[in-house]
Amino acid sequence: MAQHAPRCGYATRESRQEWFETHGKPLPGGDERRELPADMLTANTDDPSAQLFYWQLYSLLGSDRIVALVRRFYERVFDSDDPSFKQAFVQVAGLEHHVETQASYWIDAMGGGKQYHGSGYRLKFHHENNAKQVMNAEGATMWMHYMTLTLEEFEPVFRAIDRRITPCIVDFLETKMKKYAKQFKWRFDKRDFSNAKTIANEDPAVAMGRILASASEATPKATSSKKKRTNNSSVAYGRSELEKMSVKVLKKICREFRLNPKRCVEKDDIIRLLGTTVQVVDDSGGEGGGEGGRNPATTRWTMSTLRSMKPSALKQMAKCLNVSLVGCLEKKDMVDAIVASGKVGVDMETGEGKEKKEGKV
Repeated sequence: MAQHAPRCGYATRESRQEWFETHGKPLPGGDERRELPADMLTANTDDPSAQLFYWQLYSLLGSDRIVALVRRFYERVFDSDDPSFKQAFVQVAGLEHHVETQASYWIDAMGGGKQYHGSGYRLKFHHENNAKQVMNAEGATMWMHYMTLTLEEFEPVFRAIDRRITPCIVDFLETKMKKYAKQFKWRFDKRDFSNAKTIANEDPAVAMGRILASASEATPKATSSKKKRTNNSSVAYGRSELEKMSVKVLKKICREFRLNPKRCVEKDDIIRLLGTTVQVVDDSGGEGGGEGGRNPATTRWTMSTLRSMKPSALKQMAKCLNVSLVGCLEKKDMVDAIVASGKVGVDMETGEGKEKKEGKV
C-alpha cells in the first residue's frame, strides 16, 4: 500500500506525456484530462513486478525523502572540484535556493501536488537564462556524475521501501536529459547513465555493505584514486555471512573498501583480505530459524554481528534504513530498534531463542 496520498501538480501531466513521447508509446486513448486522478498517480504495491512510473514516485517516497535526495545532490555540486561546473550553480543562488526549487519541481512532477508554479515554461526559462552554461553534453555528464553518487548513497534506503524506486528515478532523469539534449542541440550520451543503471540493479549484499561503508564516505575528489586505504574498523561482517556470499559479490565488497582481490585464489583469501580493513566477526556458534528476511532486499545478519558494531556504524545503518533511534541510550537499544523495524533479516544464533523467551534479549 502506498504511504503518501498523491495529487496532480502543475507539471505532473506534462511529465507523463513526455515519458510516452520519449519512449515512442502512444498516450492512452481518452487520456487528455487536465487533472490526473489519484489512482493513476499511485504505485501498485500489490504486484512488485508491475512497472513503476515516475509520476507515481511521490506515493512511495513522500516529500521528505525527495528533498533529502536533492539536498545531498546539491551538497556534492557545491563541493565540486570542477570550478566551472560549480560556478554555474553558485552564480545563480545559494544551496538552499537550488534545493527548494529543484525539489519543488521533482515533487510536483512525481505526483506530490502543485508545488512548481509555471511548470515547463518556468523550467525552460531557467535553463535558457540561468543554467545555459551547463546545458550541454559536458554539463550533462557532470550532472549525472554527481547524481549517480547521490543515488548510490540513497539506494539502500530506497531498496528497503521498494526496489523499483531507483530504476524509476533513473528513467525520470534519462527522459528529461533526452528532452534537454534535443532542446539545446547536444548529442545525448547513454553512457552518462550506465553507472546509475548498474546501481539500480546492484546485488543486495553489496548494497547493504555500502550502508556501513558510507559512514566514512566523502564526496570523491579528482585525486580519489590516489587516496590511502583507511581502516574501517566500525564496519563488521559475520564470517558465516561472508562465506555464504559468492566470490563475485565478495570481490565487489572488496572494491567498495579500495581493496584489490586480484591475487586472491580462494574465497578464504578474499575474506582474509577483507579482514585487513573491516571487522570479520566469528559468528559460527550456530544459527536458528528466526523470522529474518522479511525484506528480501537486505542481507541477513546475526545478533552477534550487530552487537559487535560500534554505535557510529549502527547509527549510520539506522539512518540509511530510515529507522528512528529516538530514545535509544545504549548500543543494545540501537540493535533492538534496528531488528524490530523488520528492515534487516536477522538469524537467531544458538541460545538466542531461549534468551528471547526468558526476556533477556
